[in-house]
Amino acid sequence: MVIIWGQRMYGRVDRFAGAHVATRFFHLYYVPLIPLSSWLVLAEHEEGRFQGIQIPLQLRSVMLAWTRVASVGAAIGAIAAIGSAVGPRHSSIGSTVGAIIYAAAAIALGIYAWTRLGKLDAAEKAARVVYGDFAGRVVDVAQLGDARGSIRLRTTEEVERHLVKHAMASYRDAPQASWRQIATRPDLRDVPLLRAALTRCRIEWSEASGDERRDLARDHARIFANLKAAQPDLLSVEKYDLAA
Repeated sequence: MVIIWGQRMYGRVDRFAGAHVATRFFHLYYVPLIPLSSWLVLAEHEEGRFQGIQIPLQLRSVMLAWTRVASVGAAIGAIAAIGSAVGPRHSSIGSTVGAIIYAAAAIALGIYAWTRLGKLDAAEKAARVVYGDFAGRVVDVAQLGDARGSIRLRTTEEVERHLVKHAMASYRDAPQASWRQIATRPDLRDVPLLRAALTRCRIEWSEASGDERRDLARDHARIFANLKAAQPDLLSVEKYDLAA
């Protein structure tokens, strides 16, 4: 008896502009069982090789891999249930209706798991396009590990350069505390400043914890809202001719 086992990548999520997140699993007969590590995959090559950055284990990717397997199992079970319900030994209306409902639920789960789960929405794609101004790649800068330091430096320099136009009296006394106050002002429409501030805010969020992390997430949303108001076509990411 041949036993097929090993390691493979499953649970592809956040696919956009040639990059995605996936998790390496121990598999048995190609069924993902044990998650081993998650990766930001930047490029794929032949024979399962890829270029990427290892990142903390991604629960979304793990759950997607298991959900897709479950959807296949549910589909097989649905076929068996329908066959049993319409067979000569089980011809009651109740069993037939139950089998049909089960089959419909299994099909719905399969369609959702394979076509919708793990997809980025337009706002998430647009944010990655903005991050690409400073990262050199259209990815989530929060997942770039050690590379975040140089990106943070570039965004800080860009923010400082543009803040001169919007400096408040308090800014010269506490610049590190005030850039977020300026970038989150509802009336701010300085696109270069907002793009740099959005990226810097995302990086600082990835390095923070607790209340500070929550506050940075709130400010990131406010900065993105300002940027969207300043660039009405921000969510039209197809204009950049990027892979979905």
